[in-house]
Amino acid sequence: MSRWLLAIVFGSVLCTLLDQLHVRFGVLTYRDGSMFGQAPWVPALFAVATLVGLLGYVTWARKLGYRRDLTDGPRDRWGTREAAMALAWMALAYALSGPLQHWPRALLVAYVAVFGLRCWSLGAPGLGASGLQFALGGTMFEALLASTGAFHYRHPDLWGVPLWLPGVYLHATPLIRAVLRRWLIPVAPRSALP
Repeated sequence: MSRWLLAIVFGSVLCTLLDQLHVRFGVLTYRDGSMFGQAPWVPALFAVATLVGLLGYVTWARKLGYRRDLTDGPRDRWGTREAAMALAWMALAYALSGPLQHWPRALLVAYVAVFGLRCWSLGAPGLGASGLQFALGGTMFEALLASTGAFHYRHPDLWGVPLWLPGVYLHATPLIRAVLRRWLIPVAPRSALP
């Protein structure tokens, strides 16, 4: 349980810091930007998003029969290599959305193409299904939240959000998988998967 709590706190802090890039690049603004341009509820929102992402990946792996995505494959001793690469890709996706926000179609195509290559190179078929679920769900939730006026994107394309937004969610999915594989799902018989 403490590992799950630590993962949720890590996700909240990481995503809050990455979201700060969107604030600094002028990608979005919050109605109440009293916390360095962000709303005070942002860390809690990202904590919930982390939990939903972790549980969502496990659910997809179980329902689609991709349990091996979480339990098989090479593992380095502390599990840092895969997680560090996934973190770097997610940070890059976030960072690029700032300066490249004026080219939403090209950015979305690049995000999807790179994500496809990453899924193939990781040999994780469940990653694509989970990524699609997270990208669609996260984008729809942000559209709903933006419609309340809590924040707004500077250049929205559809439903108050930019066209490239699902691509950022796609690139969060390998990090979710890496955290699950390395720290939350122990190497155990497949029947032990939650």
